[in-house]
Amino acid sequence: MASPPDFYRVLGVSKDSSAEEIRRAYKLLARKWHPDKHPVSSKQEAEAQFKAAAQAYEALNDHEYRSRLGVHSRIDAPCPGIDQNRQRVERKPPPVERELECTLEELCWGCKKEVKLSRNIVANSGLVMQKPESRTVTIKPGWKKGTRITFEGMGNDADLVFLISEKKHRSFKRVGDDLIMKVEVPLVKALVGWSFSVSLLGGKKMSCSFRDEIIFPGYEKVVKGQGMPRCKEDGARGDLIIKFHIVFPRRLSKEQKLGLAELLGENN
Repeated sequence: MASPPDFYRVLGVSKDSSAEEIRRAYKLLARKWHPDKHPVSSKQEAEAQFKAAAQAYEALNDHEYRSRLGVHSRIDAPCPGIDQNRQRVERKPPPVERELECTLEELCWGCKKEVKLSRNIVANSGLVMQKPESRTVTIKPGWKKGTRITFEGMGNDADLVFLISEKKHRSFKRVGDDLIMKVEVPLVKALVGWSFSVSLLGGKKMSCSFRDEIIFPGYEKVVKGQGMPRCKEDGARGDLIIKFHIVFPRRLSKEQKLGLAELLGENN
């Protein structure tokens, strides 16, 4: 354990500081050096500084410990003209935010995700140690990117907030409660008819057939009720919007051009 004077130096307070002054000094250092607020390049230093501040605070916050050193906490007297029943309100530290990545499937059907975290605890030796813990986050169907899940006080005096992020999907893009899917179709099939199948979220197959329709540039097929669940409407879902990209041939022979012109009535 560090020598007693080191604890005061770590927190930057004098030996006759009041308990409130010691607490305020610790709060400032804890916010400054919290590891979750630092990039990887400085995380090791932040963890060391954060731990040192926590150890110093726990030691100096122990009245019996300070008494053995012959140091007594100074009690702040109320200022003249101020109601003695009023107490100073300590501003709550800003929340500690972490990202929680989810797939579109997880956001569509809901799931439970286990998250790892750690809390500062005081060991029997008086040292502050980090205790690993886990929590279960229940993802509800239809949750969007940016949804916040808060665990009060789990960020070592601050709230721990998980922000939902959305993992990129290979087939779908989410826009609100709708799902957008892009499909390439050869020009000839766009003109004469085409059938294909789509794998929906969850693995179910859906067939689409275009026999009497011409797929033109900008054409969209809207499939009602095959998008994402609407959180505030039980059983309701957005739509699946299929956008077509027509693949044109890179070149045509003279005969092909003449054949197309005759077929389409363009003989001039």
